[in-house]
Amino acid sequence: DARGETCRGSSGIENFDSATRCYDPRQLETSKLDKHMDVLDKNSTIVVSPSLFVSETPKKTDKYSQLSLVVGKVSLVLDNLFSDYDVSEEKCSIEGVCRMYENNQAFTTFRIRVYHSFAKGKPDEMRYVIVARKLSGDSLTFYRILNEMKSVFAVKNDGSIIDDPVSLGNCKRSFSSRGAQVQEEKMMRTYIDDLATILEGEFMDQKILAARALAHYARLGAAASKAIIENLSIVHSLMHIFDLADDLFIQPSYNHISCCELQLYTTFILAELSEDPKTAQLFINYGILERCFKSMLLVAQFEAGANRSRPRKYESVKRQNIKFWYRQSKRETARCLANIAAARRLEAADALRSRGFDYMMLSSGILSDDTMYSETRRFVSIFKGAEPGGCDSFSKHTRIRNRSA
Repeated sequence: DARGETCRGSSGIENFDSATRCYDPRQLETSKLDKHMDVLDKNSTIVVSPSLFVSETPKKTDKYSQLSLVVGKVSLVLDNLFSDYDVSEEKCSIEGVCRMYENNQAFTTFRIRVYHSFAKGKPDEMRYVIVARKLSGDSLTFYRILNEMKSVFAVKNDGSIIDDPVSLGNCKRSFSSRGAQVQEEKMMRTYIDDLATILEGEFMDQKILAARALAHYARLGAAASKAIIENLSIVHSLMHIFDLADDLFIQPSYNHISCCELQLYTTFILAELSEDPKTAQLFINYGILERCFKSMLLVAQFEAGANRSRPRKYESVKRQNIKFWYRQSKRETARCLANIAAARRLEAADALRSRGFDYMMLSSGILSDDTMYSETRRFVSIFKGAEPGGCDSFSKHTRIRNRSA
């Protein structure tokens, strides 16, 4: 199950050393903890017990192995909570966004740093301290991250590791809305119309809530999907949001986080609706196919430039070129693109060709994200066809149409 997360793939810390890392353990460095400057909230601070290294890595006691173990365990926690993140070795810092669940129910950005400190009265006893900080988004999601890390690193009074994991149990955030609980189609459509009005508004926080509610509806079934796709106001708003986020993609900034959250729910709505083959022709007519293609083409070109300009010192380190807060929305864009092509291959071919595009523009791009790569491969393979000898059905269709013309 390749979800494309930065360090996805390790099933446990014992496998982490053999996995492709998103950081180089030889470059990890920590700063000395300044309690007044670095610790804004004691509840967000975790002291790593020295017994962690004794129990898990008895033969590895050097600084880099210990730091790699700490960062590796944090990475595994974030992977399990469907997070995208980047690791900065020189600061021993992890910045990312957590979606909580696979169906994108949250968008919480965070920063986690590892410092070193010394026990009081024991200047020779160095310990590592993890400091987590929420940058934006939902506090409950951040609380979940923090508690999952505490279950891994927290220390009892006797200095041993806590065995029982701290979790929120069944305390999952519910994103249900009053309209989602009403089964009558008429009332559902009325509520969707209300969301359409909010989505057209100027207040970003309200637009995010409306898009998140529509994303919930998009998962409910055919009746809700039909109500969304038939609402032209919603479709136009989604396309406008889509275009805006792609404009910001070229120059990523922390000021874009809210726009990226809105973009995530927007692309998720489109991708979910595209799972129904009946929507494919509408998406082609609305120009959504073209937008998805141009968006992934932009990503491919961006990645090509980043790969050329970045030195590859360590082949074992897997770097993501795309900023973490854009990744999931681009995965959803790639899914939508492939779904449309799968449902309406010939119509999609004609639509792209009429706008001067060729599917082969995406055939040679190397994408650093596994899911984006697999979805774009799926898109290209749909046009190449599956005839013996690798016959290119897209080109064959083109030749036939040209002869008839």
